[in-house]
Amino acid sequence: MDEVIINMAMNLIIADTDQEYMERLEQYLVKKTEGMYNIIKYTDKDELSDALKKKKYDILLCSPDLYDESITYKHVILSILLKDEDEVQHMPDVEIRVINKFTRITTLIDYIAKEYEEAKSNQPTICCVYSPAGGVGKTTVALSMAIAYAKMGKKAFYLNLEDFESTHFYFRPREGAGIGDVLSEFSTKRETEFKINEAKIQELRINEAKQVDIKTGVMYFSQFKDVNVLRTITEEQITALIERLTEGGISNAVFIDTSTGLSNINRCLFNLADKVIIVARDNATTMHKVNKFLMSEDIVGPIRSKLKLLMNRSSTVDNSTGIEVISRIDELSMDDPLEMCELIAQNYIINK
Repeated sequence: MDEVIINMAMNLIIADTDQEYMERLEQYLVKKTEGMYNIIKYTDKDELSDALKKKKYDILLCSPDLYDESITYKHVILSILLKDEDEVQHMPDVEIRVINKFTRITTLIDYIAKEYEEAKSNQPTICCVYSPAGGVGKTTVALSMAIAYAKMGKKAFYLNLEDFESTHFYFRPREGAGIGDVLSEFSTKRETEFKINEAKIQELRINEAKQVDIKTGVMYFSQFKDVNVLRTITEEQITALIERLTEGGISNAVFIDTSTGLSNINRCLFNLADKVIIVARDNATTMHKVNKFLMSEDIVGPIRSKLKLLMNRSSTVDNSTGIEVISRIDELSMDDPLEMCELIAQNYIINK
């Protein structure tokens, strides 16, 4: 591995077994982009994989023989395969951008810039909506956030993991497979050599079971036929499900409606999420419970930077928690709960 430090924010990896080619490509990029990238080079697949596990990079330009099929958005924002059109190369069994490695450098630079902006704008977002208090409008907020993202052209998925769901109160789900049937496809043990094939099977099952609300464009599952199923879900299953929803391209924004407890599943979800939205009302009981939750350092400590507070049905903002308040939703009353979510999405969530 060889690293060239350039005074620029974006980190770009070139991975190829052809050392001479990498040197030329590096020289061209340095010359033509005037310090846009920190360039890191790898010729070994294991070293490349280890590097990607330790730190997230912006761009990966990689020959097919060095590409690790387990690479996801968690490791790099944009991956591009550098394919040699004159050689027979085994291509990875995943959807990925491909370009001729000997294309003109100006064409390559333009392609990287265009694809990077698209990949960055479509980076998956996992948002966990939680409250230690019941009756604060957590489901309304989670759905409103999903609707807001859908209105912005994102593929938004609403995932209800409450003990007693209310999805049917907002949507009109069809009969058929639900989230319990989907989770049955996710076992806790995997044979590594079959991981990709199993991922495709899981994605197929998700696509079969997912439903789309015609009015809002939000995707969702119908809920558990038996509430006891929720108590049998494992952390491995829920992690695999969310990975398939995001890494498989099914959605680029997942909004998880959680239960009010502090189960192992909720703790797992907090860790998986990019953001944890705490929903509260400005009354003494609710704020007492919120502050008690925030005092649970073993739970909150590792995720504190992800926490945001949303005050629902509140005329004032109580920020004694020290957590940033991202929005305050006024007291609203409408006959149609879905229309109310749409109103909240438009007036209180978008651009927040």
